[in-house]
Amino acid sequence: MSSEELVEENVDNTQIKEGDEEEGEEKVPDVTLDEELLSKNLKLLARTANGVSFAFTRLEIHEKNLCDIDILQKFKHLRYVDLSNNNIKNIEPLSNIKYLLSIDVHNNKIESVPWSFSKRPYLQYANFSNNNISSFKVSEWAMLSSLNLNDNKIDKLQIDSFNELIHLEARNNKLDSTQGINTPKLKELFLAKNEITKIEGIEQLSDLEKLHLRENKISILDGFSEELKMLSEINLRGNEIENFEEIEKLKCLPNLKRIVLLDNPISNENNYRNEIIMRLPTLKILDKDEITSEDLEAAEEYKQELEERKRQEELEKEEAEKENNEEEENERENENEGENENEEGEEEGEEEGEEEEEEES
Repeated sequence: MSSEELVEENVDNTQIKEGDEEEGEEKVPDVTLDEELLSKNLKLLARTANGVSFAFTRLEIHEKNLCDIDILQKFKHLRYVDLSNNNIKNIEPLSNIKYLLSIDVHNNKIESVPWSFSKRPYLQYANFSNNNISSFKVSEWAMLSSLNLNDNKIDKLQIDSFNELIHLEARNNKLDSTQGINTPKLKELFLAKNEITKIEGIEQLSDLEKLHLRENKISILDGFSEELKMLSEINLRGNEIENFEEIEKLKCLPNLKRIVLLDNPISNENNYRNEIIMRLPTLKILDKDEITSEDLEAAEEYKQELEERKRQEELEKEEAEKENNEEEENERENENEGENENEEGEEEGEEEGEEEEEEES
């Protein structure tokens, strides 16, 4: 049972009524991070980057209703910062931390990642999920390998000079395109639950292995290229693909092993499984099921049936054209015969008229 289902079940079982405990609860006030709270949560004493002294390098504060973290401007030796599950809106104070390796601020109220966060030469992990971020335009996070932007309000990605990024998540945002991801080593891209209609700008992602685009608005599968040599898994579940001809556009992917197309209009069509297997010969898994030898035989038989049907249709078309041509030829011959008869009749009429004139004279 999922966490959402558990929550719903607990609410149903307890049957909380208005005016009970909820009204009696007082709202917890926002908290400003001060030295006392800070001192209780600093960890991992380590040598500073210059090698001269020691400093605490890890800070973890969860579920304390933090809203103001200005004090962190002074703590330049921090390397690991986890301030998840608070009420932080502004993370500008963290931009002074030069040697930051990891930042986790998921489930706060952050509205933007400031431009001052650009050029983080050592940052390797960043989690900004479940905030109110509407744009993400920082650049030059040269060592970052994992970036999580899930559950925000981002309508356009602009990710430049993230040369070591391997894993990118931006589920449940407002993206309408896959454009703007310039990350040459990216292996896993998760963009489910957006408003994407176009797949574009991914042809340069030559190391991409997984592409998840579940629950978007995709009906056309343009944008794929044979340059995507490593792409082995695509999830397109819950989109708007109606025509099997669109699946043909994935044939250019030399390493495609798994595709998920459930909850698209084509998944309700007759011979759905045969159509997909026939068009994508490198597949090993379709939806949740492995492709068996029986599946391959069935798809091959289906293909032969289609080819035979096509040959029959072409023969019928040729015969129909031949009959039409013969009919047209017969019509032309009949017309010519009619014209000839008319001409002969006119000549005979002229001759009779001349004879009558001679008799009268």
